[in-house]
Amino acid sequence: MNRITLKLDLYEFNQVEKTCKTVAEKLGLRKDLIEKDLSQLTELLEFYREKKIHQKQSHSSNKIEVPTASATKCIEFLKSENLIQKFNKLIGKCGIVGEENNRILLFVIVSSYKMPDTLHALIQGSSGSGKTRLLKIISDLMPTEDVKKYTRVTDNSFYNQDEYFFVNKLVCFEDLDGLKEDSQLAVRELQSNEILRTSTSLKDKNGSITGGERIVRGPIA
Repeated sequence: MNRITLKLDLYEFNQVEKTCKTVAEKLGLRKDLIEKDLSQLTELLEFYREKKIHQKQSHSSNKIEVPTASATKCIEFLKSENLIQKFNKLIGKCGIVGEENNRILLFVIVSSYKMPDTLHALIQGSSGSGKTRLLKIISDLMPTEDVKKYTRVTDNSFYNQDEYFFVNKLVCFEDLDGLKEDSQLAVRELQSNEILRTSTSLKDKNGSITGGERIVRGPIA
């Protein structure tokens, strides 16, 4: 069985081209198929690398440590009867007077951001009816490191985020008028399909244009 040992930099276009040609000649294989396999290998390695970086960042991120006594008290509270009613009463003490149904419904929706299947809401009402305040107070009840708030979003900003930037995050928009059509499409895709896939053009070392794929993952609430 023929065997070839090579040192290969998958990000060096000239080296990849030369290697594919050498392997094709030595092993009697098609050069284009070897290039395709190496391209797929590069994508898989890139995905693995980004996944590991995300895991490392998640572990190293500064998260608030809840004291054991407080955690025990919280667990006991979550096991109590009439939990929804108790939550609703506490939310009222945060500054939302009235709006009993709306405030508890929105609280349930935003707290789903850590769930496998997240929920989403659109707050509608006349100008000055307190929509922004309702969203602010409810979203402020969630851990700040898990909440992303936006006033305006440019066309391609969501597509250009890191792959795991939005995973299990609560994403809030003060006004949908601040989102252009492409931005709204990105949000809908993250909500429904939990992933954005963008086919984009990449330029190699020689200036040749090749196709590439960029991925941003959800889910979001």
